[in-house]
Amino acid sequence: MFAASAEEGSFPVRFDPSVVELGSIPTDSRIEYEVGISNPGEGVLTVQLLPTCGCLAEGGGSYDLAAGEARTLKMVFDSTGMQGEFEKFFLVRVSGRASAKAYFAVTGRISI
Repeated sequence: MFAASAEEGSFPVRFDPSVVELGSIPTDSRIEYEVGISNPGEGVLTVQLLPTCGCLAEGGGSYDLAAGEARTLKMVFDSTGMQGEFEKFFLVRVSGRASAKAYFAVTGRISI
């Protein structure tokens, strides 16, 4: 689920995939995954990714994306001490030509 303050189509940056579905993963594991991010609009945007829990991490935190620029982000989910289904979020803040906030979801199920 990508939840924006406006419709997903009007959010100033694009994520690929729009939701990270990790599937079934073991407890007490560290899962690394990649997400594409791009600026399909005009002008430079500053994008900040803030994890909403200690189980999520992302290497850079803040990025400047020029018009038409795309890059790959390396992210980590740590299932230590967790079990069952989960839905965790990064808060995405965008500033520049277009300012907006949204949540980027990471979902899955932790097996014991």
